[in-house]
Amino acid sequence: MAYTHTDRREVRSDELGALLEASLEAVVGMDEHGHIREWNTAAEAMFGWTRREALGRTVAETIVPPRLREAHEEALSRYRTTRQARILGRRVAITALHKDGRELPVELRITPIASGASRFIAFITDLTEVKRLETMHKASLASSESQRRLLETILTNTPAGIALVSRKDFIIEFLNPAFELLSPGRSPLGRSALEVWPEIAGELEVIFRRVFETRKIWHAVDQKVELRARPDGPREERWFTFDFVPVGDSDALLAVATETTDDVVAKRQIEHLADVARRRATELRGIIDHMTDAVFVSDAHGNLTLVNTAGAALVRSTPEDLEGRSIDELAARLRPLRKNGAGYQLPLSLALGGQPMALGQMLVQDPAGGEVRAVRSRAAPILDARGALLGAVEVARDLADVERLDRLKGEFVRVAAHALNTPIAVITGYAQALAPGLGGLPQRQREMLSAMQRGIERMQQIVRDLSYVTSIELDNLELTRVRLRADEVVRSVVTRAVGRTPADVRIELSRVDPATIEVDREGLEQTLHNLVSNALRYANRGTTVEISLEVEDGAAVISVRDHGAGIAPERQAHIFERFFRAHVDTPYDFEGLGIGLYISREIVSRQGGRMWFESVEGEGSVFHVSFPLVEGT
Repeated sequence: MAYTHTDRREVRSDELGALLEASLEAVVGMDEHGHIREWNTAAEAMFGWTRREALGRTVAETIVPPRLREAHEEALSRYRTTRQARILGRRVAITALHKDGRELPVELRITPIASGASRFIAFITDLTEVKRLETMHKASLASSESQRRLLETILTNTPAGIALVSRKDFIIEFLNPAFELLSPGRSPLGRSALEVWPEIAGELEVIFRRVFETRKIWHAVDQKVELRARPDGPREERWFTFDFVPVGDSDALLAVATETTDDVVAKRQIEHLADVARRRATELRGIIDHMTDAVFVSDAHGNLTLVNTAGAALVRSTPEDLEGRSIDELAARLRPLRKNGAGYQLPLSLALGGQPMALGQMLVQDPAGGEVRAVRSRAAPILDARGALLGAVEVARDLADVERLDRLKGEFVRVAAHALNTPIAVITGYAQALAPGLGGLPQRQREMLSAMQRGIERMQQIVRDLSYVTSIELDNLELTRVRLRADEVVRSVVTRAVGRTPADVRIELSRVDPATIEVDREGLEQTLHNLVSNALRYANRGTTVEISLEVEDGAAVISVRDHGAGIAPERQAHIFERFFRAHVDTPYDFEGLGIGLYISREIVSRQGGRMWFESVEGEGSVFHVSFPLVEGT
């Protein structure tokens, strides 16, 4: 609804207009439908709307924030129906809206009018400044209280004893808990310090008078004082660091006392221990020098502080020549290499870098003759009682003899496995020759021959596994990579496994995607045989072993899943280790050497593949083998 200036002049009397214009409060007149009928100069200044702009608009769209408009409209509607409103005649703190969108804290008082175009007159006071002052006041109070609490917390929790002593009679007017603990049972507060500590009253009086007269700080470090722990107890030697500080121009001083008895006693003990340590260091040096293992010790800066005779011999030098040199110089002389010829960082450097225990096996090259030797070492940081790094120590052992023994052992196993092939082949041949005549033999003899056949197969598998292990350990595992269809190999392995499946366990090919890969066929078959055999062995009766081959992201992924024993979480990290058996001392502790998974992963990884697993104890396991697809397939 629009109103002309003539209409407005008819409504307002000159007296009312003068009164409204003179008011320091914003005055807004409104009819019962919420339209603005009055708008004074203070309202213009407060809300940013000129009188011409505001008249005829609704209060809701002009000064009521959007979130309050619904309540405002409901109140007007209720008033039109009941002629009652809770807000009339009351002072209400509320939020109003400025023309530019800002919200203002205001105080609102609405008065009904019996006649005229306006039904209500609202007197509005801007509370922005009041709120700001209130906020500042609260912040000031909070800051003062925070500072008071901070000071109280500092005084209460500081380990130093703090007391305020007046000049008159040296009365203790304040003390913190730490000061009370210096002399338990004496209750110093409100008493003269000379009365509280009569044992040292003479010394205290001299110090107090000197501080009050000279207005200078008196400071003493590790001062020995003979005090009684209890008023009736014997005197004991104790040490303190004292500071007596005059407080401004007042007749008071601040006494700060920190007991250093433990530090002084500790220093004396350290001096004694240092003497003992020096003697023992000499003894220890003699022991270390006679060790067969090489010992290298460095400080926190990486400089060698101790090298024993064996360590010096490892680099064809002397302890005197090496001590004081850097770890980098030691590495330059050792020329450490990995087995593949790549450079190798000394475990001593790793320990200094923060590793709690650095292990390493490396090849070192004789700087004179060029001879390469294998060395196994262990290094650890040297820390003080607080955990700060003091240096590091490395103990290294020349593995020439050990490696020679390992080679002999591996060669023996290889030869023995090869030698076993001949008698096993003979037994296998005779067993196969007897097989056609099994039908005419009694049941007991047939069972004996069947058991013999299974035993032969088991021996053949053990010999194959031992041959693989020795080949891996001697680093001469021969794998001939050829292009083949992985799906055909999977089907072949599963077909052979079906005949050995327990009666109450099923084996199933859930999915087989065509896939061409490039691997050693015998190695792949050996790997799949190991995985399927394990799954059948540990599957629960009445369940199904599921085998699949899926092509994913350019790779053929073969998975073997069983629903059975699963692997305990604490044993999963060791599952691919040589001779590790995950189910020892459990109901699933079946026969086996614990090398099947070790062999399988070595075969897979040496051909660019990957092997991993997931397992939940009591629910089963799934093992995955992945090989990249041949390009163009």
